[in-house]
Amino acid sequence: MKRRFLLLPLAILAVITGSLPAQAAPAIRFPSTSQSQSTAASSQAPIGELPERRTQASKTERTAPGKYRTTVFNAPVNYRDAQGKWQLIDSTLVGTTQGGYAWRNSANSFGVFFKKSLDPNYLRLDVGGKSFMQSLAGATCWQGCKRAGLIPRRLPGG
Repeated sequence: MKRRFLLLPLAILAVITGSLPAQAAPAIRFPSTSQSQSTAASSQAPIGELPERRTQASKTERTAPGKYRTTVFNAPVNYRDAQGKWQLIDSTLVGTTQGGYAWRNSANSFGVFFKKSLDPNYLRLDVGGKSFMQSLAGATCWQGCKRAGLIPRRLPGG
């Protein structure tokens, strides 16, 4: 009988946590970290995100003097830069001329590079000071473009 009562709360917890959105957990509100702050200093502090309070999977904002909101995500939203500071991950593709590649990801702890066409080594991944390249053997050279929704229905030769 005791096992049944123990399993019920665990089942409820599993259902609740399993129903959270895939991208982010709900915001968790934390009280002000320092109750002894002077009212004048906290009222002059800017409203908005506090980069110094970032973690790999959270962002903290000052919403009003003495009020903070921390959003915790179930996946990384920040990465550490070369100076050890947390920076926002940005997977947007931006133009580059590095090593004959046309596009790269904007900001992350690793770099992804794409050529304009399916040439040899059309994809390069830079991780931890090492580069990994990918080629498609026998692929027809196909010109790439950075536009949403422009995927051909049928590749040439197919």
